[in-house]
Amino acid sequence: MAMTRSIWRDKIKWSVLVWLTITSSCLMAEDGVQRNKNINYSDLPPFFPVQNQPSEFRMAALLEGVLVLDNNGCLRVKHREGYLPVWPYGFSLIKNAESSLTVLDSSGRAVASVGEWVKLGGGEC
Repeated sequence: MAMTRSIWRDKIKWSVLVWLTITSSCLMAEDGVQRNKNINYSDLPPFFPVQNQPSEFRMAALLEGVLVLDNNGCLRVKHREGYLPVWPYGFSLIKNAESSLTVLDSSGRAVASVGEWVKLGGGEC
């Protein structure tokens, strides 16, 4: 039992560390701290962080807002603030025929597009 708790504690720490690293880099880019004026950010693919493995944990907080692509190429949920979601394992981002971005779930079904109001479950670390 103690070994199982230790393994899960390590997995949680690793997940939080990855999430904080990703979020802080995009937050700093949002403030212009890391923005390199020699790079045309519109030529880069959007920043779309996805969990690297399925999670057995489910957080219950609700985040609502408009899915937006900011000037730094980060896909955010904008309500009062711009939150950077880490998408579940298996999710992907595609550019559809109208050149808008669509989020697909692990079965390939469209679940959200840039410009739409979204409701996401999760939590803040």
